[in-house]
Amino acid sequence: MNDVCFTGTRDGMTRKQKHELRMKLIEVKSPHIIFRHGDCRGADYEAAEIAESLGYIIIAHPGINRQGKSPTRGYFPANTLTLDPKLYWVRDRDIVVASDLLIGAPKSQIRTQGSGTWLTIGIAERLEKPHIILLP
Repeated sequence: MNDVCFTGTRDGMTRKQKHELRMKLIEVKSPHIIFRHGDCRGADYEAAEIAESLGYIIIAHPGINRQGKSPTRGYFPANTLTLDPKLYWVRDRDIVVASDLLIGAPKSQIRTQGSGTWLTIGIAERLEKPHIILLP
């Protein structure tokens, strides 16, 4: 496994989700492993901090809306390679396609329409990509 991607709510993760994410990232880590995220405030930022602390190479996939703006961007700084912004749903698909494993940390245990986190998890399911859902 070389690439792990992450999707989560801009409201951030619960303590349980953070702990489970850390344990899973430790479990799957190998040399030169890449951690991809959507570069939003909240869970993406928190997850990137955890991955960076474990020695992952961080790649940010920022998203933009149809007006070309990114009102929820997290701007994760450290050892990040930041790709060009793309429309949110395009960015979400790119993250899943580029990765070997998706880890999702949704805000709710129920799939919610309009949730980018659940949308990204659905992309992984449709593409039959391995994925783990860390429920709150």
